[in-house]
Amino acid sequence: MYAAAALISYLLGSIPTAYIAVKLATGKNIWEVGSRNVGALNTYRATGSKILFVAVVVLDVLKAILALWIVQNYFPSALWLAPFFIVLGHNYPVWTRFRGGRGIAVMLASALYLDWKFAVIWAALWAVGYAVSGYIAVGAMLGHIFTPAIYYVLFGSVPEALVLALIPVWLRYREKAELLVRGELPKHYWGGKG
Repeated sequence: MYAAAALISYLLGSIPTAYIAVKLATGKNIWEVGSRNVGALNTYRATGSKILFVAVVVLDVLKAILALWIVQNYFPSALWLAPFFIVLGHNYPVWTRFRGGRGIAVMLASALYLDWKFAVIWAALWAVGYAVSGYIAVGAMLGHIFTPAIYYVLFGSVPEALVLALIPVWLRYREKAELLVRGELPKHYWGGKG
């Protein structure tokens, strides 16, 4: 049961929507443009298309929700594992030699599905972090670090499934943290091709 839930979550999470969208729309390899990340934001950086950006976000959210729905309905006792494997699949997809995104969209989709309060706290922390620092990644890292603690203070417990899902997100943000420390992380880097 647990193995089946983990496999379904991983395989659906690993569908490389950004890679497919950029390849079909432009013929480019998303690994070679923008930030070289296989995610929605780099889809916009690589193509300049807001439509593609939104499409990738929507598809990433839908794949996460589909995985959660399947696990909840067929393997309910394993639901707590699903967010972790969805994010793991998105970040390290088997289809693209384990080169994926950073897992924000699928992590937040999982939070909205399981506990919307977690997603709201994360988004608020991201907004504050970005507004103060000017770095998209700093906002994200603040969300990763402080959301579980703030959630616990406000509600007296922590949704373990969502905290577990932050682990593969953190693994993919290690590079961003290193760039920030070296002073090489660009501010306000939303768009632009290449």
